[in-house]
Amino acid sequence: AAAYDHDDLLFGAPIGVGAVSAVWALPKGSTVGDALSGTLAGNELAGRLALALALSPGCRGGALGPVLALAAATAAARAQRLDAAPTAQALALALSAAGALSPAAQRASATGRGVAYAAQVMIGVDAVEQARAGAQGPTALLDDDAWLQGISGAPPLREAFGGLGAVWLTDHVSLKRLPGDAATLTAVEGVAEILQRHVK
Repeated sequence: AAAYDHDDLLFGAPIGVGAVSAVWALPKGSTVGDALSGTLAGNELAGRLALALALSPGCRGGALGPVLALAAATAAARAQRLDAAPTAQALALALSAAGALSPAAQRASATGRGVAYAAQVMIGVDAVEQARAGAQGPTALLDDDAWLQGISGAPPLREAFGGLGAVWLTDHVSLKRLPGDAATLTAVEGVAEILQRHVK
């Protein structure tokens, strides 16, 4: 859906690409409840990272990779009921391994974007398996403003990480009415509103 610009968004980031696809593709053994809670957790943490990087210029190509990988790792860890310690390691491994999406990948065809997004999602899923096997990652990355600014090109909005568990950013997930980027949707919806008001 994201590859065709018809996806769910939270602060401009297609969080569901990581959370939803990772959870619902897991092997048998997870319940529907596990999948739903994993989706919610992945959307929430990825949305917070997207908000923290909201000042990033352009399409957030540098930031989008870590957002997708974080969503996938969070969702997969929660759905597979990992304990807190290996979950923290999985998130750290996903963030440290995620890469920037190049401008060419952002402008690619639907298939090209889908492949680029899927690569970041697989990093998140693989990070969970690595953490389950005992691998460890740099767990302080989200506390490192220099790292956050390095992937986004702009100062992070540190407040985005506050209120976790008390305020749910997931309540603000939006679904596009039509496929397309924000600039296209604005024009299309504007024309639709004019026609609705003035054409009988």
